[in-house]
Amino acid sequence: MMIKILNEHKIITCDVANEKCEGKICLVAHKYIHHNKALNGDSITWQDKHYSCANRNYHGCPEVV
Repeated sequence: MMIKILNEHKIITCDVANEKCEGKICLVAHKYIHHNKALNGDSITWQDKHYSCANRNYHGCPEVV
């Protein structure tokens, strides 16, 4: 679910678990970084264009949804 939140003095749209996430201390907005290896062994990284909750992405949502 996408919600609008205030992050570092600007309003952003963030992908979260549900509408109750706004204002929770566990909400950490960031752009997810992907890591991949190419066939030749080179490391490839890229960043999402949208924000999402880092807590939910890396550890699972601590709140019961």
